[in-house]
Amino acid sequence: MKLAIVSPNGSLSQRPYSHRSAWAKMRADQLINQGHSVDLIYGPANKLVEADLGPYDRVLIYWGMEWSGFFNLFGGAIKDNAQILEVLLKNSDKLRSLDIPMPDIGALGKARLSGSDAYWKAVDWDSFTTKIPPNKNAVVQPQLPELVLGDSHALNWYQTGATVYRHDSKTLHGVTAAGLQGLNGYIDYSPEQLTLVWGNIDVRHHLMRQPDPATAMVELVKRYVDCIKETATKTSDNCKINVVEFMPIEDESRKLPKTGWHKGTPFYGTWTERHNLKEHGNALLEEACAKHGWTLLRYPAEFVDETGKLKFDYMERPSSVHISWEHSRFSRAVR
Repeated sequence: MKLAIVSPNGSLSQRPYSHRSAWAKMRADQLINQGHSVDLIYGPANKLVEADLGPYDRVLIYWGMEWSGFFNLFGGAIKDNAQILEVLLKNSDKLRSLDIPMPDIGALGKARLSGSDAYWKAVDWDSFTTKIPPNKNAVVQPQLPELVLGDSHALNWYQTGATVYRHDSKTLHGVTAAGLQGLNGYIDYSPEQLTLVWGNIDVRHHLMRQPDPATAMVELVKRYVDCIKETATKTSDNCKINVVEFMPIEDESRKLPKTGWHKGTPFYGTWTERHNLKEHGNALLEEACAKHGWTLLRYPAEFVDETGKLKFDYMERPSSVHISWEHSRFSRAVR
């Protein structure tokens, strides 16, 4: 089947370091390995208006990694954005929603009438609701042999043959606070390989706020190990467990978007304090992996400079806390 992946605001970026587009690229790779032919229709917006969607059997709408239930429109409710949606309406019989049930596009359009331009106001939004029925089943991720489970950094540990369950902003403390069922509660099938990516938010924002950060790290890793042990009993008998180390920490001069801040700061504690805490945690994870027969996955040595700082060149641009998709596990494997 020939598939196209499009963004409803035409903003799917071809930039190799784009975090939001990285998820669409990952989903495309999964679909390709299911035997489909997949094209990503990249922005700018006018490219989608001009695109010929006729050759495609299905057009999959990618709503972005941070879908909140509302349109995120560059420029607002204006003619250019309405025309993109009209392109989708013309192909309504081919449309499917990627990952989430189809939203009510007509209702979303009418919700933006206040402050919209004349073209947007004149659109027959009811026809969207009629021709693109909301709540239809979504095209969801397949349950593949490897499950990568973690916070937003889990995306960077995708490789072909994996499913990624992302829980953005979820801390390792929050996961393990649920007790021994903490991790298992996020797993709905029995993968052959389980790769866990947790804890970087704790190092960035939370552990240095504790009265004794080193002891807090020991206790956190202990709970993590207990959860992994319990989870391992719920997976297939020969499930391979991978634990991703706490990631290197970038220089404090890096500007971060406010979406990555907590309690008014982009991090808490000095770089040295957080680096030493991260090193302590990684030593504990290494010991646990050796004891239980798990594999500790490390970030490549070239990601850090001679002082141990994560190089900006390997991070998303212009600002973010994530490793760029062009340096992800997937991209390193296909070079």
